[in-house]
Amino acid sequence: GKCVGSRRSPSACHAVVSLGLDSFASAHYDGLVRSWDARTESSVAEVEACDGPLAGLAAADNFLVALGRDSLKFIDRRTLGTLAHVTHPDLKIRATVVRLAATPDTVAVPSATGHALLFDAKTGHCKARTRPPDDLQPLVALDLAPARRLLLTLDALTFLRLWDT
Repeated sequence: GKCVGSRRSPSACHAVVSLGLDSFASAHYDGLVRSWDARTESSVAEVEACDGPLAGLAAADNFLVALGRDSLKFIDRRTLGTLAHVTHPDLKIRATVVRLAATPDTVAVPSATGHALLFDAKTGHCKARTRPPDDLQPLVALDLAPARRLLLTLDALTFLRLWDT
């Protein structure tokens, strides 16, 4: 297709997600999540997600999840208000950009500790964590297949692993 618009971001952007037909959100190095209007190509709102660079962003039905170096922030998609701010001892991000995943029920986050952490989307509580293999490597990406209750992880050495959740 052809490019229908462009805009330089005010800060390095590490992730972008669609919020619907005419809007999207982006996660930035300055710790902000920005909401954009695709028709006007302008930022319409911003919220501070953490006090450092954001490494990832995911969207589900009614919320966004912004990933900082050691915390998650659940954000209401309509108001951009904070729903929850979550920390966990194994939630450590060392990569500049990682891919996390969100469904209406679960948020999955890769960690530099080699664990994949599964958080309850409604409460923010960690409900499960994968046991890292002996050849422990930081995870850099993952995805959920909720219909089959499967989790796919990718580590820094490009090993793909499939987990039953």
